[in-house]
Amino acid sequence: SLVLVGAIDQGTSSTRFLVFTPLGEIAAWAQMEHTQIFPEGEDKVNNTRPYLQYHFRMLLYILFR
Repeated sequence: SLVLVGAIDQGTSSTRFLVFTPLGEIAAWAQMEHTQIFPEGEDKVNNTRPYLQYHFRMLLYILFR
């Protein structure tokens, strides 16, 4: 059976999802640019929901393109 590994590269202005073969070769990838999200007020952590949506979109794009 074929084993693949997925990796998320979350940057400040884009999200990239890469799929690797067992030999470390890139089998597929997708990248989506987005608006940079800054914490509001005294918050130290961003709201993760938009990032999770980007990750899910990248996964679906790779699986169904």
